[in-house]
Amino acid sequence: LDGPAATLVELPGGTLNWTPFLAALKSKEDQPQEQKGLPRLDIRSFVLANGKLDFADRRSTDSFATRVEPLDLTLTDISTLPDDDGKFKVAARTSLGAQLDLAGEIRLNPIAVVGTFSLTDLQLAQFAPYLGKVLPVPPEGVARLAASYRIGNGGDSLDATIEQIEARLSGLRVTLKDAAGPVAALDSIEVKDGRFQLASQELVIGSIAVNGGKLALPGIDHPPQFGALTVED
Repeated sequence: LDGPAATLVELPGGTLNWTPFLAALKSKEDQPQEQKGLPRLDIRSFVLANGKLDFADRRSTDSFATRVEPLDLTLTDISTLPDDDGKFKVAARTSLGAQLDLAGEIRLNPIAVVGTFSLTDLQLAQFAPYLGKVLPVPPEGVARLAASYRIGNGGDSLDATIEQIEARLSGLRVTLKDAAGPVAALDSIEVKDGRFQLASQELVIGSIAVNGGKLALPGIDHPPQFGALTVED
């Protein structure tokens, strides 16, 4: 597929702009529930290139909107046959400047996914519609995140492990209380060697490094600040 386009809108009440269409596709007669395995699926190669997705959140007055373009998706040897492994790759950039890359191997029967992902150039200021009730001024800063992951069905439940978590937030600036109030700023905050396991709800962080912290207070000529702070293990 080359150049497909779609629009997804979250509406008040938790519905989507696609909800009426999907409801119309459902049968009006009750269908008996049958226990079946996965339907037969065998994809040797599928490529979606230069896709476009317009997304909007209109659940509140302060709406949020962005466009994902280009959106590229590649599937190779995806099958529901037992123990049959395939590969996938997703690359997308939003109109807000963030770049998402996702790649790995997938098995559908039983479900198992292994891969890596990265998110770069995420501008915090673009989330102002969600933070307006908490912060008087949109925050400043650029974030990035990378990790590897393993998702699988061990039999009774689905489990997921995220490892090698690396995250960095640069140029953070947050205004507190009101526009003329205190301002907290950090040159950077970085997390390394993180690990999270869903089943145990356990989060482990190898180290956290904070650089260039400063708290600017109204009427204070020399605000408190520090050069660097590192916490390990």
